[in-house]
Amino acid sequence: MKRLLLWLAVGLKAMTPFVFLLDLEYKRHPRQWWIDQVREKMKLLKPYEGEFFDCDDAAAALKGLFSLDKENGIGVVYGKSGGAGHAWNIILLDDRVAFLEPHTGYIFDGGHGYRSFVVVL
Repeated sequence: MKRLLLWLAVGLKAMTPFVFLLDLEYKRHPRQWWIDQVREKMKLLKPYEGEFFDCDDAAAALKGLFSLDKENGIGVVYGKSGGAGHAWNIILLDDRVAFLEPHTGYIFDGGHGYRSFVVVL
């Protein structure tokens, strides 16, 4: 039942039925924990470089860095923003699901012209 509720929460947040939950259980953290951890992990990422280290690469790399620390409450969203293909992260806060821009660390609740197609968590 917990997985179904998580699938629903993620699907409703991302406004897509294409949500793939690849683990049995997920860790959630307070917003400030995510802010602090993302700030530290972003120091390990390369700067933006079109086509070679752009949004999809940064989102996957950030997810991977958290996975190395046995943290699975972060996934990758593939979709569109501003009419172009885009990728960003989705994170599990203690009380809700939120989005994360992998190059800036900006945590947001949606909107801003983002349209999700697929979520992998």
